[in-house]
Amino acid sequence: MRGFMVTAVSVFAALFPAAARAALILNVEHKEVAPSSQDQVVLLDVWLDDPDNVEQSVSGYVLTFDGPSNSPDGVRFLRPDDLGLTEYPAPSAAHPYMLDFNPGLVRRGNSGMTYNRLRSTGTREIPHFADVTPQHNGLLAVPVLVPAGTAAGDFDVRVDSSVLASKVFGIPDSVPYVLGPPGGITVTPDPAGAMPLAVASLLLLRRRHSVLSQAERSFSMISRRRRIGGWSWASRSSWKAPSEKAGPRSRRTSSRSLRICSLPSV
Repeated sequence: MRGFMVTAVSVFAALFPAAARAALILNVEHKEVAPSSQDQVVLLDVWLDDPDNVEQSVSGYVLTFDGPSNSPDGVRFLRPDDLGLTEYPAPSAAHPYMLDFNPGLVRRGNSGMTYNRLRSTGTREIPHFADVTPQHNGLLAVPVLVPAGTAAGDFDVRVDSSVLASKVFGIPDSVPYVLGPPGGITVTPDPAGAMPLAVASLLLLRRRHSVLSQAERSFSMISRRRRIGGWSWASRSSWKAPSEKAGPRSRRTSSRSLRICSLPSV
């Protein structure tokens, strides 16, 4: 009977693992940095969250990170020795390191790295397992170099969650996890660089307004001259010929000319 109960519990746990515990959430920090005339080293925390606060014992990890927008001379991953260290940096105080080790042991080792791919391993010593809590959930910090003069843009840091690339060890041997929100770095636009563009746009708008106003004034002057000359610019269909009021004046002028011509000669 006892053997039957053990078997039943094992089958239930295999069929309904979520009933026992929810998957951990593996997070990579996202940071915004301003452009700079100097190189910047940005540390991104990597940590675990336990959504249901059920005990999750973790003994170590193998994690692989990809930087799809990285380049050899641009934004790129750094090795520990680039920072004068023998291991990757510990996470910040916001995510306290959870895999405490005996002094002298490599805790956050470099298992291979290129400018756009980083792999780190860590294994807890004694005691062998640690529970994931808000006060005890950090794994490492990923160092990323942002060179001087880097243009604004997004530089994602993604976890390669394939079985052979990344794994969280514990009880059971492989602890299930899901990925949290995307991590990485956003280089924000330079406010000083945006100012000349705004000024240029304003000057262009004022120039356009000035050109339009000058065109309107020119059109108005032409219209006035046409009206004075006896033509109207209202529309082509309403053009009017000059007035015939000058007729009588022409006749008076002719009569005067005739009288002058009829004066007796001396």
